[in-house]
Amino acid sequence: MKGSKFDVTTSHCFTEHWEVVAKNKSEAAKKVMEGSIKFDKTSRTYVSNKLTRTLITIPDAKILAVEHIVSDIPEDNWDTISYGGTDPD
Repeated sequence: MKGSKFDVTTSHCFTEHWEVVAKNKSEAAKKVMEGSIKFDKTSRTYVSNKLTRTLITIPDAKILAVEHIVSDIPEDNWDTISYGGTDPD
C-alpha cells in the first residue's frame, strides 16, 4: 500500500545536548554558558565553535496538526515561505 505525504506540525521546544569536559557540574555549566552558542538560520539550529553538540531532542513534542501536503507548493521551497514570526533579522 502506497501512503500519502502529510505535514505534521509539532511543538518547537528543542532540547540540545553539549559535550563538555570539566572537573565538576558547576564548571561544565559555566563552559556551556561561555560556549558561544548562537542560532544559525541556515541550519535552523544552535551551533557553537567551542562546543560539540551530541544530540537534539524534542522531549515535550505535541502533535498540533496533521494535514495532507498541498501538491502545488514544491517541498524544496518550504524554507522560503514566510511564517510571519517575530525574528528581527
